[in-house]
Amino acid sequence: AKVYQTINASFEASMSKIYKVRPAQLASDILFQDWPMDMLEMVCSRLEPVCFAQDQEILVEGTLGTCCYFISKGRCQLVHTSGDSREDTALVAGAGQFFGVRSCVFPEPQYYGVTSLTTVQSWRLTKSKLIDFLLMQPDRFLKVKERLNQQFTRLLIKPELSMCYGPSGPLMGIPRPLVEVLYTQHWAPLVIEARGPLTTRGDAVTRFLFISGGFAQGDDHEKRVYRKGEFVGL
Repeated sequence: AKVYQTINASFEASMSKIYKVRPAQLASDILFQDWPMDMLEMVCSRLEPVCFAQDQEILVEGTLGTCCYFISKGRCQLVHTSGDSREDTALVAGAGQFFGVRSCVFPEPQYYGVTSLTTVQSWRLTKSKLIDFLLMQPDRFLKVKERLNQQFTRLLIKPELSMCYGPSGPLMGIPRPLVEVLYTQHWAPLVIEARGPLTTRGDAVTRFLFISGGFAQGDDHEKRVYRKGEFVGL
């Protein structure tokens, strides 16, 4: 391990001299869409080279993020543990892609654990530096969060019907065929970031929500906590 660390440190030093990420490479990523070139050049100047051996754990699912990574060579596997009877969700990221971004932009833990499938050459951007760039343009910060939420919504997997229609669940009194119609035709994914409202007291009820990840707290005197597998708004 020490030998590899020494070789790795030498390679990272060489990498920083012979290879640089270009602004055009960042411009195609969802994080940096619509950013001016001078700003992207500043981001490129803050990137730090880092290499990972094959089968090395880079990010741990459920931990808070401190860095995001841009892959210049190699491939990584992103895995999310479902927590139920389904298989884990697995994606592969390769050259020209970022990973670890969401946990740097939002105050939430890593959704995916990341492991290198090959030797990976990458560039690291710390959370503090990324947030500094985003705070330079608050409007751009809001657009980035909106795009990341839209991306995350597309990646969400619908929970199994059994999670929502169990023996003691609130939908148990509704005929199963009707529940199946609601589940297949009207159940849509939704991402609400931390401290965002799920429902508002006094408003007409127009939807109910099933929490498949995270938790929420009511604003009544009981301050009830709603967790994964529970409904809000019924």
